[in-house]
Amino acid sequence: MVDRNPEHTQGEGLGPFFSELESFENDHYSERIKQLQRAQVILGLSLEYDHRLGPDAEIKKRFVTKTEGTKIYPFAHYRIKLKPKDNIDSIITVAALRYPGEVFTGGAILADEDSLYVSWELQDGSEHSFLLDADAFSRLDLSSAFGLRSDTGKWPSLIARTRADEFDHFYLETVLSDFEPDLQTTKANLEI
Repeated sequence: MVDRNPEHTQGEGLGPFFSELESFENDHYSERIKQLQRAQVILGLSLEYDHRLGPDAEIKKRFVTKTEGTKIYPFAHYRIKLKPKDNIDSIITVAALRYPGEVFTGGAILADEDSLYVSWELQDGSEHSFLLDADAFSRLDLSSAFGLRSDTGKWPSLIARTRADEFDHFYLETVLSDFEPDLQTTKANLEI
């Protein structure tokens, strides 16, 4: 068989599709990085609020709860409870951000900047859990997330992660933009 168009190469014409796909993936990657950075700012501000309260403050609640792990999230992490800012009407009643980390002596935790566990409760009482990392924003099945480790030996297992839909992305953006830290009990074993 003779090639009638010798200048035409196999796969030609696929370039724009793949470059658009790469651009799409890069845009989503950079958006997740921005979201992780905003979450780190929330953590920094919350720790600063707690520092201003001081250890001798009359208020015994804190903006940040530190834990070496709970029954549901069996790893060291910071937990911040969020509520809608004043004058913001939201279908989400409460949200929580969990920052994985390592516990060091003295109870200090070094937060992992590459991943964030997000959960929220809607007005109908339903709870939703997610994992945001540089690779994806995924729905998280808590019943299987920490039973098995991923291929890299980390939690959560890949079978516990499913694709987040458009509403989930909208709600995440709402939580990171329109919510603020709320005082919470210092007990670490809180479900949402």
